[in-house]
Amino acid sequence: AGIQLNADYTSTVRHDPLPLRAAINVMISPEVRKDYEDKQDQIEDIRKTFYAALTKDFLENGPLTPVSEEPEARLDVVIGNVHLDDRWWFPFIWMLAPLWLFGVPTWFGDVDLAVDIRLTAASGGMLFQTSEKAHCRQYQGIYYGHHPLTFGCPAKQIAESVREQVSLARSDILARYESNRPKGPPGEQKGQGKIVVVFPIQ
Repeated sequence: AGIQLNADYTSTVRHDPLPLRAAINVMISPEVRKDYEDKQDQIEDIRKTFYAALTKDFLENGPLTPVSEEPEARLDVVIGNVHLDDRWWFPFIWMLAPLWLFGVPTWFGDVDLAVDIRLTAASGGMLFQTSEKAHCRQYQGIYYGHHPLTFGCPAKQIAESVREQVSLARSDILARYESNRPKGPPGEQKGQGKIVVVFPIQ
């Protein structure tokens, strides 16, 4: 029993591709850095594994296409809360030994993860934003599973919720993206047609 400080996960929920190439960034808020000042390595492990799993998830299941070069947008994920709690119930289990044999757990763990998410166009315009949080609890004992609890549990819930919201808001996102695209020369602006012939004039 115990909680492992990683946030990897695997999702099979797929969404139709959104024609938008985005750079994905996962960051830790200053508040979390301060709260876990003596556990920076563990917090960094959570950030790195969440970033890797989120990038892989978008790449395989949509709707955004993660890229590292020439992105049309950027998805910034800021981890605003990380919390874990685990407890052994040895004193109570020995006192209630007959009940333990019938399924009273010997250990439980809780993990919480909260993030702020912003999808912005490369030009800086806001396309989509949301805040998500998730909680996972696990018991272990003679009648319970023995897989370790990780931050991948809430990370998966958050990632699937975000992908669903992005899919549902695809029309608004694309409309905002088009309105934030840099405008070309006057003759090439949308709605004014194409330049077909150019005449020299004296």
